[in-house]
Amino acid sequence: MALILAVGEVIDGKLDSSCGELVSAGKAISADLDAEIAVVVMTEPNFELASDALCLDADRVYTVKEPLLANPNIDLYVSA
Repeated sequence: MALILAVGEVIDGKLDSSCGELVSAGKAISADLDAEIAVVVMTEPNFELASDALCLDADRVYTVKEPLLANPNIDLYVSA
């Protein structure tokens, strides 16, 4: 089975609304691809954000738990 991966951007400790838009767009094409939708959330440890991503109708949520990601820095996101 294919996997469509959406990156959930965290702004001010919450998932940005763009994550919901990405999941919705992924759902629109997932049936044609027989694919699941997964969201990856990169932030400091926060299971509430993972729960929020599941509420967006994602099939899976992956979390990258790294305290250094609490302060946004593109270089850290790339290396994570």
